[in-house]
Amino acid sequence: MNSPKRQMGPYVPGHEPKKVAVQTPAPQQTAPQGQKPAQAAKEEEEPKGFKNHETYPKLLDTPLTVRQQFQDGKDRVQTWKDNRNAGHGIARTTWEGTKDNFKKSIADGKNPKDLDQAAGKLGKANTLLKFGVGGQGLVSEKAGSAWDAVVNGGLTSGSATERNEALKDVSDAGKTATETLKAGLETARDVQKYGSAYRAASKSLEADAPDLNGKGRRAIARDIAKKAFNNVDAGDVGTDAKFDALKKANRTSAKDIAAEAHDVSKNKAQELLNKGVKTGAEKTADNALDAAIEKGAKAAGGMLAKGAGRFVPGANVAIAGFDVAKAIATQKSNENVGKKATAWITAAGSIAAATNIPVVSQVGAAVSTVSDFVGSFF
Repeated sequence: MNSPKRQMGPYVPGHEPKKVAVQTPAPQQTAPQGQKPAQAAKEEEEPKGFKNHETYPKLLDTPLTVRQQFQDGKDRVQTWKDNRNAGHGIARTTWEGTKDNFKKSIADGKNPKDLDQAAGKLGKANTLLKFGVGGQGLVSEKAGSAWDAVVNGGLTSGSATERNEALKDVSDAGKTATETLKAGLETARDVQKYGSAYRAASKSLEADAPDLNGKGRRAIARDIAKKAFNNVDAGDVGTDAKFDALKKANRTSAKDIAAEAHDVSKNKAQELLNKGVKTGAEKTADNALDAAIEKGAKAAGGMLAKGAGRFVPGANVAIAGFDVAKAIATQKSNENVGKKATAWITAAGSIAAATNIPVVSQVGAAVSTVSDFVGSFF
């Protein structure tokens, strides 16, 4: 039996010693043997609409894609009519149209000629934006989440909620990686063709027109590079007859740009274009365009352009697969009806786009793009 503790020192009324309650730590709960601890819930919901930076590339991409697919669809309808008028059956017309659609998607991916309109320039800027946003998303979050889902067994073990979340992470990262790689290839392809044409034109002008100031030389070189980008195919040379009209237009534009850059008359600008000799201005413009055509044609037939073109059909199939996986995961989640509906519409559109069936493919691509944008707000 323990003896009572004695009060040390004199007793002072009202100053009795305090009783201190001893707290024992709660026993730590561990998961049963063979099972992993439950996955921690996400602290914050994924931002929706314009609170999510990934929505901004879609804002511009949606109208541009719909516009392009509408134009392509009209071309496919005309091709369908031509085949039917030639006496081909529905099956053969569909098959031939699908093959042509497939070839055109590769050709457009290899050597697009779309810098002649504002929509084309906006498209290039948006492609670069998609590459930046997609890359940032992969590095900051998506790649890590997908890696955890695969390496830590989230796809094959754990609760149904954990498996579903892992499927969503993998599909989201897969689609983002595919779209980012596609955007990167397209940007590099365009920079190579335009840049090589610009440098060739600039060097030619520097040699033939040393009196031309830097502002004028750069402006003419940019104009020539754009002409080469929009008109040159692999294997072209400047002496081809198909460039006769382009050369005539280029002679006029080079003179106009030089006059504006130096704030002089057009007659004086002609002298600036050929070392003070008025009659040589046309040859200076032709030489610069020929040099740009040569380099642009080389880029159009290069490995980078070929790689970008061949990547397009496979990317469409991969994106369709990722969209289907994400739709399944979304359906099994606690997302609202709008999110689930747009996920399935996006997947269906992606599948249609990947078939390359004329008109069906174009409609599918447009529907998928619109649905993906709308789904960002649910």
